[in-house]
Amino acid sequence: LYDALYDVYNNDEAVIEDDTTRRLRTVVNRSVEFYASKMLPGKEIKVSAHIGGENDTTSAEEKPNQPLIDAINQIIKDSNIGNNKPAMLRGFSLYGDSFIRVRGDKKKSYLEDISVFYVTDFDEDTRGFLTYIRIDIPVLSENNLPENYTEVWDDETKTLRIWQGQMARTTPVDQLGSPKEEMMFSELGIDFIPIVHTKFKDNGDP
Repeated sequence: LYDALYDVYNNDEAVIEDDTTRRLRTVVNRSVEFYASKMLPGKEIKVSAHIGGENDTTSAEEKPNQPLIDAINQIIKDSNIGNNKPAMLRGFSLYGDSFIRVRGDKKKSYLEDISVFYVTDFDEDTRGFLTYIRIDIPVLSENNLPENYTEVWDDETKTLRIWQGQMARTTPVDQLGSPKEEMMFSELGIDFIPIVHTKFKDNGDP
């Protein structure tokens, strides 16, 4: 499906060799560009957060939560959203799916856009939270040979398992053998899968 959408975006079915005008002749490209220009417009993302509750008589607008604002701004900066958002928004509006992962270490936390082409399988609960996701990425080995990097997050077992080797993305998980790495969510300081799946148009279908 994603390959077909990309072909339509490029108008690849109606081109001649070295035709540089092909993208101007497809409504799909124009539609994608429209949404890409309307979502998160401008160079900056303005963060707003306020302190207040039901029993607080002070207007929340008068009490900005500066520590939270600073933390979110730092994540936006570390994620390089300014440079990365054009591709993220175009992919979201073209393919209809977005998978954003939180990465981090002791120094910083940042958001990472996962290509839909790398998401092999996933499950969600009734609330839309991911309960399982498998990610397969083609990589090169130390000897420059093609390999497959596989990452499986499982909320039921609270585990992250990683494989890398000469296997296909179509290989079932139970046939991948022993993982190269395996860790519990608790070792990462979380109790959930740190990936969010968003649908461009959610009508209730998978």
